[in-house]
Amino acid sequence: VAVYREKKAAGPKVFILVGPTGVGKTTTIAKLSAMYGVSAARPKQVRILTIDNYRIGAKEQIETYGDIMGIPVACVETFQDFKKYLALYGDADMVFVDTIGKSPRDFVKLAEMKELLEAASGRAGVHLAVSATTKTNDILDIMQQFEPFGYESVIVTKLDETARVGNIISVLAEKRKCLSYLTDGQRVPQDIEPATAARLLLRLQGLRVRRDHVEKKFGRQAEEKTA
Repeated sequence: VAVYREKKAAGPKVFILVGPTGVGKTTTIAKLSAMYGVSAARPKQVRILTIDNYRIGAKEQIETYGDIMGIPVACVETFQDFKKYLALYGDADMVFVDTIGKSPRDFVKLAEMKELLEAASGRAGVHLAVSATTKTNDILDIMQQFEPFGYESVIVTKLDETARVGNIISVLAEKRKCLSYLTDGQRVPQDIEPATAARLLLRLQGLRVRRDHVEKKFGRQAEEKTA
């Protein structure tokens, strides 16, 4: 499985997170915002945009995270709104975008969301959130349905809810998709980490993996997180 490498770009880096309902997109956006804008050795200027106006309490949830972290949050509903806020946030380093949590089979809503996100065309990186608890066939369906968004990488969420990740590794390898982050809990920002081959190998159930060999091959990327 390939590990995602961020591309350098002029102006704010726009990070759009898409995915089906229930995979933890809003919490993941909060974790990423805190990781880069609060807890980093050199915090970046971070902004958050949400287009999730459908789920009850979605806007309030991300605004609460923003208030706690001291990161500005804005809600957008149209292509024009999105374009306006991207211009207003031109002095930021990173803009994280939380999207609608709809079923991948809700083609109308997905088409509307894709049209809105076109306001960031050429400036944004799109990433797909997938829960580690999802069945293999469902993962394949999700990846296919969100393919029109041109996502660059996959973020695997809810790793704390399963010990089996072999199916995800197989699907990512089959589809030749990069993996960017792993999340395994609700704490912000502790329960997220950049994806590495070492961390994935050490999570494989039923496969005896020696940590010292893994770290020798991939470097000391397999260090456990500290609470």
